[in-house]
Amino acid sequence: KVALLVGVRAYDHSKLDDLRFPDRDAVEMADLLRQAGYTRVVVLSTTLGEREPRLRPTGDNVRRAVDDILRGRTKRDAVLLGFSAHGLQLDEPPDSYFCPEDAHPSKPETLLSFSKLYGQLDDCGAGVKLLLVAACRNAPTSKGGKGVDGDGLPRPPRNTAALFSC
Repeated sequence: KVALLVGVRAYDHSKLDDLRFPDRDAVEMADLLRQAGYTRVVVLSTTLGEREPRLRPTGDNVRRAVDDILRGRTKRDAVLLGFSAHGLQLDEPPDSYFCPEDAHPSKPETLLSFSKLYGQLDDCGAGVKLLLVAACRNAPTSKGGKGVDGDGLPRPPRNTAALFSC
């Protein structure tokens, strides 16, 4: 059992308000997963990133960590991916996204696409895959995009459960 947990408390862009608890949620969830027998738990968070830059929840770090945690998995593995921060939905291109700390709300290339993440999970060989997303949006109808619509995403890939709290 392996997990990647990402919590973003502070953002670089003024259209994304800082949040109070996402990084703490990620750290506390990591403790619970370790107690439950997870052999590898990776945490990227604002607080951890202040001490160790490779643990900052930037777009590049998150993408690298996702690739790393999914690589080489077999049907005997269970993978949990947890994202806690802002999320948004854009009309062009139409998709829902997770906002890393260096996200720019009108530049999709700076965001983490949930559709693309579904594709990565589909390609992953793990027997069990769980995606947990707490991706709120303070002003979901602002020019910076609407809040994430988990129901608007395609069905999760085979052997994958996806739970959205948005």
